[in-house]
Amino acid sequence: MVIKCSSGVITIETSSYDGWQDGDQPANGRAIEAAVDCLTSAFGVGLPYDLVLGYRPESPITVARDGLSPKAPTRIGLSVESLSLWNQLIYQLAHEVFHVLSNCDRSWGVIKQSQWVEEALAESASIFVLRSLDRDWRQSSHQDWSNQARVSLSMYAEANHLINYTEATEAEYQTDDLPSYFSAWRDKLEADPYIKDGPARACNRLPGYLTPILMDEPQLWQDCRHLNLWDDLDDDPVEVYLDKWQRYGSDQSNQVRLPSIIRGLLAI
Repeated sequence: MVIKCSSGVITIETSSYDGWQDGDQPANGRAIEAAVDCLTSAFGVGLPYDLVLGYRPESPITVARDGLSPKAPTRIGLSVESLSLWNQLIYQLAHEVFHVLSNCDRSWGVIKQSQWVEEALAESASIFVLRSLDRDWRQSSHQDWSNQARVSLSMYAEANHLINYTEATEAEYQTDDLPSYFSAWRDKLEADPYIKDGPARACNRLPGYLTPILMDEPQLWQDCRHLNLWDDLDDDPVEVYLDKWQRYGSDQSNQVRLPSIIRGLLAI
């Protein structure tokens, strides 16, 4: 299935998994298109490369581009077992599209000690797209979006931390002392940005604070267009990473604010 949307061309390899061939394929395609257009619109840019989506049972991932041609597409592997599960599909897809829009192609395979910040931003992108589409679809008269899908999206967005981080209690997630949390878990976050052991998972804290800000000011996503444009081998602590993002982005637009917002939330 090929989708030609305003952001670019997306090819879905439905043959990569039997479950991807089930359901209402045109409606599934429109859900994918809506998710990608939502995030690219917030970023203020189209897709830098066409996308190829395929099934990957291990976990979602953005992998290297297919070839060296400037027109070579970027491959994204998703673990959702049916394209009709829009909540999981959109959640995974938005996370990976964030990485594409924030220049991940400049640092394939490079894991920096500040990588957890980008993973938290990608998690915020997933929640942002889910909530944005849920809001838009609830106001829409289109029959394509069933009431069941709307309810599912809303529940997934609101309870995201409970679904994805079952080791963390609701009380842990809702703690107001983010700086203390960061100080306590910093070493583990910097050692492994993908850490999965309960409250050490970076993404189950920062997005809870970032997403409301980004919902109110979606233009802040445009600051992420300046990520990864400095030396991709720099393994900087988060303070230096945020300083470089601030300096580079300000040189380009003089309006970059997200690095300082994150600094304020972490009190660093």
